[in-house]
Order: sequence, then C-alpha cells, then structure tokens
Amino acid sequence: MRLLIVKLADIGDLITATPAIAAAVAAPDVEVSVLTSPHAAPLLAGLGGAVEVLAFAKADFDVLAGLARPDRLLRGARLALGLHGRRFDAVAILHHLTTPAGVVKYRALAAATGAARVAGLDNGRGGFLTDPVADPGFGALPESEYAMRVVAALGVPRPASLLPRVWVDAEQERRGRALAAGLGGPGFVAIHPGTGPAAPARLYPTGHWAAVAERLQAAGCRVALVGGDGDRAEVAGVQAAGPGMAGDAVRSSPWPERVGGMSLAEVAGLLAEAALFVGADSGLLHLAAAQGVPTVGLFGPTDPAAWAPVGEHVRVVRSGVACSPCLYQPGRPPLRIACAKPFCLHAIAPDAVAGVCLLALAGSPVAARVGS
Repeated sequence: MRLLIVKLADIGDLITATPAIAAAVAAPDVEVSVLTSPHAAPLLAGLGGAVEVLAFAKADFDVLAGLARPDRLLRGARLALGLHGRRFDAVAILHHLTTPAGVVKYRALAAATGAARVAGLDNGRGGFLTDPVADPGFGALPESEYAMRVVAALGVPRPASLLPRVWVDAEQERRGRALAAGLGGPGFVAIHPGTGPAAPARLYPTGHWAAVAERLQAAGCRVALVGGDGDRAEVAGVQAAGPGMAGDAVRSSPWPERVGGMSLAEVAGLLAEAALFVGADSGLLHLAAAQGVPTVGLFGPTDPAAWAPVGEHVRVVRSGVACSPCLYQPGRPPLRIACAKPFCLHAIAPDAVAGVCLLALAGSPVAARVGS
C-alpha cells in the first residue's frame, strides 16, 4: 500500500503525529509519504529513504480567501499534480475538519491524489472520507491517539506505545549537542519564555519567568533561556526583569531559513542535553519531550488533554481558572479567546512553577494542577 499521511502542521502538531507515522513506517508492505509544512519537515529528515517527505506551505490555504489568489492556486495545482502522479492507494488526513476552509482544502487534496481510500476524522463534515473515524472533539482524546486511530483505520497495526519521537539530521543534532558546552555542559535547565509569533495568547508573563529562573538559580540550577527568532522580545523581557539572567540567553531559531539562527535539528540536539525543559504550550515543549527530556508545560487557553506531550516525564501546570481552556472548545470559534492577556496563565504563581520544576528534577511525582 502506498500511503500518504497528511499533517500540514507546526512543529508541536507534527510531533503529536509521530507515533502514527512510526507505526506506518514499521507496518509490512506499506510505503509511506508524509505531507507537512516546510518548517516542520526537518523533524522527519533522519528517516532517510524510509519516508518520502513532501513540504507545502499550509498557510496559503488556511482561509477561503487564499483560494482565490492566482499564485496560491498555481502552487496548489503543482501540488495536486505531484500527488496524483505518485498514485497513492490510501490517504490518512490527521486533521480535525474544524473550519470551512479546512473542509474544502482536505476534500480537494484527497481528490487530487486519486486514492481509493481516504481515512480521517469525521465530525459530520467528512462525507468525502471512505474510512471515517469518529471525532468527538478536541480534548476528548489526545491528538496522538486521534492520529493513531486514523492510520489504524487503513490497517496499520497499533504499536505498544504512543510516545512521540523525532528523526532529525544526525550531524546537525551533534552540532547542537556540542553547543551545550557553552552553557557549562549537559544538565542545564532550559526555560522557553516564548511561544513563537503565532501564539501570543499562550505567553506566560516575562516577569513571572524571571522569578522562576531566579528561584531555580537560587536552588543551584544552571538556567538557560531558549527560543526562536520570534521569541526575542520575550527573552529580552526576562533578561530585563531578572538581573541574574543577563548572561544566560541562548538565541536559537527553530526555523532553518532564518539567517543566523540554529537549524531545527541543532535546537533538538541542544535541548537533548538539558536536565529539564520548562515552557508554555509550544513546539519546543514538544521537541524536548519527544527526546525524553523531563518537561514542565504551562497550559492556559489550550487544552492539555489534547495537546500536552505524552509521557510520564511530562508535568502539566495549570491555574485551575474555570474558563480554561477556551481555545477549540464546543460552541466557540476555534481561534478566539475571551481575554488578550489570559488570566489563566497570569494566575500561575512563579513559586508554584519553580516547585514543580525542582520536583521534576528530583524525579518525584507532581500533581497536574497547581493553584496561584
């Protein structure tokens, strides 16, 4: 079976699909291609010939208005011709059919392949699916479980574990690991104060991050600030709020095309040397967790039941505010929140975050919810 797995996603979203991708690669008599976004594609580079990785800019078609632009239509036509020429037997669409543009996009993509079988999540909009998988909504199941159910509908055997993983370029990863020497060697605590330019609603206040960093430093931890080009303001804000952080910033870009930054594989290598990663819901949170690094994730508007990394080494910190989560909830627009500066994140006390981090470093079990 020639199988196309579709996950046109950001870094963290693609990582949630890696257990399903790994299961498909391991399945007998299955040739796997993965269609994803250009900046997430390096997560699969280390698979080599085991997987054909196809990259396409999903943002071109995130809204219906984008379908009318000639340049985008041309790129879409080229993609359609390329997919059709590969003669796929089956397509696994690892996306919820949330928006009208999404339904049009994935229906057209499935039709372009000419595949006889199309599996995907059906919330009542999946009439084009030949192998529908019931979709009870975001948070009803982890995203990794949804992805696994979709590929299983096409006959891919279910693996024993749904732990995520990444397959980055080995040489670039080694370069990233070597950069840990500049932080005093392995064993540092990586704090990611940003979430990237596309997710400002998930930001924890920089003053809070500075307080967390200072408490960890007082406990004897070596702390490094990590982030991408889109996180420069947050990194600078933490440095300004915490005098002891002035020399500890690591400016690293998870987007290879950014001049002067690190490649995604190098970032993966650097994070793999950390004793602990702590940050809000972001791609770097998933990247660290996928490598088995003890991880503390702060969740507010987004639902950890859907998007928290999977694994016993992952701790989730929430404030317990009743209106959290508010993104992708039944009866609400999928990309709208009630407040510009979510109280659910601001209410998480720095002492609580630092305490969870120290317990995680000690290997102790940690409660999933802490108050302010």
